Amino acid sequence: MVKYWILLLIKMKIIVTIILVVFCLQLIAQDNYSITNIKLFYDKVSEEININYDLLPANSNAQFKIVPEFYYSNGQKIFASAYTGEGIETFTNCGNSKIIRWKPKQDNVKGINENIYVVLNVKREIKISTGSHLLKSAILPGWGDYRLNNSWYYAGFGIVAYGAVSGAILYNHIAANTYNNYKNSMDIAQSNKLFSDAKNQQKISNILAISSAAIWAIDLARVYIKSQKVKKEIKTSNYYFEQSNQTFSNKSNNFWFDNRTPFDIALEEGDKFFKSGSFNEAKLKYELAFKLEPINNIAQIKLNETNKILAEIKAKEDKYHNLVAKADSAFKVKDYVSAKTNYSEALNLIPNKAYPQQQLNEIAKIQEKERKDKEYNEVIANANNSFNQKNYDEAKLLYQKSLTIYKNEPYPTNKIQECDNLIDENKYNANLTIANKFLNKKEYDKARMYYNMASYLKPNQAFPKNKIVEINAILDKIEQAETDKEYKDYLTKADAAYNKKEYDKAKSFYQEASNIKPSETYPKNRINTI
Repeated sequence: MVKYWILLLIKMKIIVTIILVVFCLQLIAQDNYSITNIKLFYDKVSEEININYDLLPANSNAQFKIVPEFYYSNGQKIFASAYTGEGIETFTNCGNSKIIRWKPKQDNVKGINENIYVVLNVKREIKISTGSHLLKSAILPGWGDYRLNNSWYYAGFGIVAYGAVSGAILYNHIAANTYNNYKNSMDIAQSNKLFSDAKNQQKISNILAISSAAIWAIDLARVYIKSQKVKKEIKTSNYYFEQSNQTFSNKSNNFWFDNRTPFDIALEEGDKFFKSGSFNEAKLKYELAFKLEPINNIAQIKLNETNKILAEIKAKEDKYHNLVAKADSAFKVKDYVSAKTNYSEALNLIPNKAYPQQQLNEIAKIQEKERKDKEYNEVIANANNSFNQKNYDEAKLLYQKSLTIYKNEPYPTNKIQECDNLIDENKYNANLTIANKFLNKKEYDKARMYYNMASYLKPNQAFPKNKIVEINAILDKIEQAETDKEYKDYLTKADAAYNKKEYDKAKSFYQEASNIKPSETYPKNRINTI
């Protein structure tokens, strides 16, 4: 009997443990959804972009709404609404190779020829199944409360309920066993005790059974009421509220999208030519676009605008050619003022033309040369006038000034040399005149200095050199005469002192005389005699 109860308890424990493990695994489990493998394809026949994607995990029954957003590669958003497919109008389950179709032209997205990409934003639909929660609570009280309630105390409902069931079964078997013992007992006192025990044990079993049923009933009622409340106000359940706000997204790689028609291509090429200023080429492309879609007024508007610009260009060019013709005529007859005016007007009319600017540059050169010629000729005339008046210094300065206007002109260079020669000649003659005056006055040193200055100016002239030689000879004679006189004076003094027997004074005078003429022996002999 004891073994039976032990086995029963073990079985009940295993069942409860299995249920609790399943319950706990569900508590721990986290849903992990993602949208991947987003690819774009363009169907030129239907003019649709097909967007394929995988919503994972593929075996999940969760449902989602998809909101696509389209962008150019530079991040500029494309305002789109003409798309249909799985997850757009209705919720979609997880799975592979799901498709969304977008009609760009219905969103006025036309003439595109560049990279685009799509971002798929996913939002989960929350379905609250009352039956599923009730079934879970029917299997294990408290299990159906999971995800509905925001606290964890309900997790103990199953343990208490199954504990009560186990207790009821156990006490029911104990009561039955006690009652059998009561029937087999021959002792009245023992029989009364066994009967009372059996009755109490059965009562406990009934209480536990009723308690277990009550727990089941209360939990089922709570689950039903709570599920209805959450359906009306999802914020009352933290789990379902978080799930309802759960969003995720992913984007595709860049996709080169070209949905241009021949009309679009012609119009686009025309715009490129128009922007670059190639209006004749733009006109041809706009005419082609107009032929392709005559009812489309865009091509006609652009064609009219281009024709207007071409007409303005032609009018400008006609006026330009007239101005250039007038300027050329004036240029030929050297009417540079009129030519310059017309070339300038032509250049202002069409600034990128090279010819008027070249002619203006040429006129500037001619006028500059005329100005320089006039200035040069005036300076040369003044220089010649000063030269003719023998004002050679002033003439030289003016000739030098003319070389600052035309530095390679030989005439002023030669005239400057001529001025230098004449200036030197005048200085030479002036120095000779002064030198001759000093010579006549016998001021030989001053005369020699001016003869030297004259000789420096004209190194090849013999006259000043001869005069210098003559003066040097005169000065030498004068110097020799002075030396002889000084020598004789010392000898006279020395002889007088010697005769007076003033030998020391005589010796000193003889020594001075000997210093003046070291080659004379007389003073030396007299010194030796003393």
